Amino acid sequence: MNQDPPPAVPSIQPTKGFGDMLLDVFFDPRKAFNELSARPYCLLPLALAMVLGIGFTAVWLSKVEPREFVKTQIENSPRVDQIPAEMRTEMVDQQARFMKVSAWAGVLLGVPTLYLVCAGYFLLVFRFGYGADGLRFDQSFSVTAMSFLAVSLVQTTADARDSRRQGRLECQSPRGVQCESWSALRQE
Repeated sequence: MNQDPPPAVPSIQPTKGFGDMLLDVFFDPRKAFNELSARPYCLLPLALAMVLGIGFTAVWLSKVEPREFVKTQIENSPRVDQIPAEMRTEMVDQQARFMKVSAWAGVLLGVPTLYLVCAGYFLLVFRFGYGADGLRFDQSFSVTAMSFLAVSLVQTTADARDSRRQGRLECQSPRGVQCESWSALRQE
């Protein structure tokens, strides 16, 4: 009888969990990006970024008064002197009506669109600019999404910490959201 040797069992290497992969983005990015290329995480980083954005937007929109917010933004604009007074009131009313819709659209449509566009751009740059012919879109998207999630987590945490120390929310947040104070967000 002809006995064939048993098929070779592929070595099973333990795979990293999502949290470990996210930590590697901070502490060993080359390793993290290589591992993301081998086993892309496409939807989880996007979903977490959207949850972060939805949470922030929900809290912010529940605490801010749209008309006052828009009025303050227009008054703080360097071009406010170019706008006639009667036109300012109309602008405030019009923008206040669409503020909540545009805030939700920014999170629900803007975040995934940004991730997709940037991943596509990086795919083109690395494939054609750097000769990474084997790079696929899911790999590019995975690295982009994980990187953007890491930046969002750090930026949101830093903004919250700094704003609490100063007693106000900075006007330059990563999502373009502007508000007068954290205490306004925490008030019932």
